[in-house]
Amino acid sequence: MEEFNSDRNLQKIIKEFKRTDEFYSSFRHQFIISLFLIVKKHYKHLQLNEEMNNNLRLYADEILSCVESVTYKDSSYPAFRLEEELQMMTRIVVKVPNENQNPDFIEQVHLKAKEMMVLHYPDIVELSANGFRLLEKYSRMYNWEFVTGFYTKMI
Repeated sequence: MEEFNSDRNLQKIIKEFKRTDEFYSSFRHQFIISLFLIVKKHYKHLQLNEEMNNNLRLYADEILSCVESVTYKDSSYPAFRLEEELQMMTRIVVKVPNENQNPDFIEQVHLKAKEMMVLHYPDIVELSANGFRLLEKYSRMYNWEFVTGFYTKMI
């Protein structure tokens, strides 16, 4: 039987925290650059200033959170709870762009965010059908949150 070694276990935990921090940092960096390229394509006058960077970083953090949350829920919730949450999110995420918002821009941002999820979380292909739908609803909700702030503060 192996003897408990608190130092070795602590080192494993610290190593895992560092690995997670590096993953999050890499995701955020790639997410910000990828989405800003879409912003720049549609709104050439905008710059990646501190405010834009902060808004994109918040969006990245929300995407990270939603992927991890939905992945957890999909693996641990009973099917009826996933279905209930999916119904609730479906009611919440019924949004239509305003006349001063570019629907093509909004959709391209959403699709790029989803692409980043798949790129960095390849295991999401293992989600159940309702897990996929729930991930779509959450990512759409955060897309609208970003878009609302973008059109309020940036344009």
